[in-house]
Amino acid sequence: LFVNDESGNENITSFSLSVVDGAVPLVTLRKPDNGNVSGSSNVNLNCSATEDTNLTNITLYHNISGTFSLNETHNVTGVDNSSNFTLTGLSDGGYIWNCLAVDNQSNSDFADSNFSFSVDTTNPVVALRAPDDEDTVTTATPTFDFNVSDASSISSCSLLIDGVTNTTDPSITKNTNQR
Repeated sequence: LFVNDESGNENITSFSLSVVDGAVPLVTLRKPDNGNVSGSSNVNLNCSATEDTNLTNITLYHNISGTFSLNETHNVTGVDNSSNFTLTGLSDGGYIWNCLAVDNQSNSDFADSNFSFSVDTTNPVVALRAPDDEDTVTTATPTFDFNVSDASSISSCSLLIDGVTNTTDPSITKNTNQR
């Protein structure tokens, strides 16, 4: 700083100032959507981060091993970035995940909440209860009793006659005998 008065007196004082960035990165979990059910044992995850200083890395955490822990870190740059992570060979089940972003001031933060996804690679099972296989039916509109089971919710069940869809019911209750 420089100061002078009316008499011509002057003074110069110097000092140093460090500005510390205390802001944490803003992390957003992009894909898959929270609660997603995947029919594949391979799942692609994407998260993004923004920060007013430069980002240095984004790290994926999940509980696939049974413990919520670090999986993989991607080095990133800039004030806005995203990372894709691919998980392969997953067993059927439910999982949670989140991403941690770190900036060049060592400020870090996770997304506000964990996301979940499920893997379901097992085909649903449908059991025809009636009529019995090879029965002779004497009515033009026979009644079919069946039961559907699966780890996931059932989207629909279709009656196929000679390989052609005869009717589709989107309101199936799994593990219950239905007509």
